[in-house]
Amino acid sequence: MKESSAPACVGESNISSTADSDRKLRVTFWIFLAAGTLFTLANLGNVYQQLGRWPNALAHHREALIICRETGHRHLETDVLNSLGESCYEGVRLLTELMRRAGSVEVGSLTSVSEGLAYESPRGTVELCDRHLRQRVFLAVADGLVWDVIQEL
Repeated sequence: MKESSAPACVGESNISSTADSDRKLRVTFWIFLAAGTLFTLANLGNVYQQLGRWPNALAHHREALIICRETGHRHLETDVLNSLGESCYEGVRLLTELMRRAGSVEVGSLTSVSEGLAYESPRGTVELCDRHLRQRVFLAVADGLVWDVIQEL
């Protein structure tokens, strides 16, 4: 029996090509959306860290870390982990100074001695004023691992 070869439908290869193209576009869009969300969460975490609101900073960095791991952005995972480490360090550093000054671990004692507390951190002097942190913040441009500080904010 002779095999019959049915003629291909007109545009059949275009349909497959269009479907592949649409799928690639959706995947690319999802990757960019995830990356945008990742950067937004990490940046929000950094802002909360600067404000001394470490629970909020940690929550945003953790969410960014989850996205890094789910999307395979291993190179960005190190940035998020570094921010998490810095947030934890700054929080422990502040708590240590508060306990040292208060001579206690009681929340009321820590709060009562917080105004005007100052200590040295890797960025310089950090001072508590009206329950907010005052510290040096820099605006910089990065080229790989080389940073050029533009100004202190």
